[in-house]
Amino acid sequence: MGMKVDTAKTRRALYGITMGMTNQELIEYSGYSIYTIRSIRKDPEKYKKALQEQAKKEDEQRRKREYVSTFKEEFALEWKETTNWIKKYAGWKK
Repeated sequence: MGMKVDTAKTRRALYGITMGMTNQELIEYSGYSIYTIRSIRKDPEKYKKALQEQAKKEDEQRRKREYVSTFKEEFALEWKETTNWIKKYAGWKK
């Protein structure tokens, strides 16, 4: 299990570091504290890996939501067709 990071802030901090920003500029640009900036400077690979893991998890969750919503729509359509068929033919039998 990886660490949880703020995606936008971390991307900004990593970008700022590669652009050669000072700590003060990074604090203003990314919104992170000096302690987090120092940590990112010390081990940027850890934060890049955390971003990748988080992106994978979010993508997986998005796919699950899309699958469930598609399933619900299909089920609702089938249910409507079935109930219409039952109403139609139940009316005939009476």
